[in-house]
Parts: sequence; C-alpha cells; structure tokens
Amino acid sequence: MNNKELSSKFLEGIEKALLELTKKKADLNQSFVLSDSEGKMKIMSAKKILKNRAKTTQ
Repeated sequence: MNNKELSSKFLEGIEKALLELTKKKADLNQSFVLSDSEGKMKIMSAKKILKNRAKTTQ
C-alpha cells in the first residue's frame, strides 16, 4: 500500500468516525462547538449538522 492509498483510507476512517459521532450526539440532542473563518465560536446542534450534510450529499 503506497502513501496515497494509506492517506485515503485514513481520511475515510476519520470521516466515518465523525459521522458516527455526529449521529450519536444527535440522538442525545447534543451540539458541537465550531469555529467560523474568523475564529469566532459557534454552537451548532448535531441534528442541524446532519440535516445540512444530507442537503450537500444529494
């Protein structure tokens, strides 16, 4: 396995883990603390993140 393939698998694993974490947090009605482009904190519900993700993957 070369570096490109390894990097791809690593990133796929991270994406899968973040999706599972987001789903679990949504089930528990929890939120994430995020940062905008200016470094300001934002709080966004996990449900809203999943909803936005569904719109962008269609």
